[in-house]
Amino acid sequence: MANHVHLVLETELPNLSQFMHRLETAYAVYFDFRDQIQRLHDDRLIHAHCAENVAFRRQRAEKSTAQILTVVANAWGVEVVALRRRRYRCPARAVAARMLWAHAGLNQRQIGRLLQMGTGASVSAHLKRLERAMAADPKLQARCAVIDSRLNADC
Repeated sequence: MANHVHLVLETELPNLSQFMHRLETAYAVYFDFRDQIQRLHDDRLIHAHCAENVAFRRQRAEKSTAQILTVVANAWGVEVVALRRRRYRCPARAVAARMLWAHAGLNQRQIGRLLQMGTGASVSAHLKRLERAMAADPKLQARCAVIDSRLNADC
């Protein structure tokens, strides 16, 4: 396997933990450096107008944010502006975030700005909570499926 290594070490001094710390730190620095080099190489390819990897293209047309927010708001029986306000124990904002990500192609930072949720990290936390809630609540899962199918029906 190429993703791990086995070491057999022997030392006369009790400094094995210090050695392992140095080894792991050195590997982390190497790994970060290698990642930076890869990103520079990828940036050069992008700026050199090289062939695009078509596997990353979206296969369907993206919906407008207004259309998505309207469908979600109608499904929850609230106004679109209510999706931008905090409501305790109401997953409507998280559902809106999920649908914006899936159907509008927005990233988490853009969703955070649009729904006034803060950063992309807070959007990620909302999405994780929604996934847990959907796993525990079949009604919520069905509601999300209905919203998803309404948005897919317009394709």
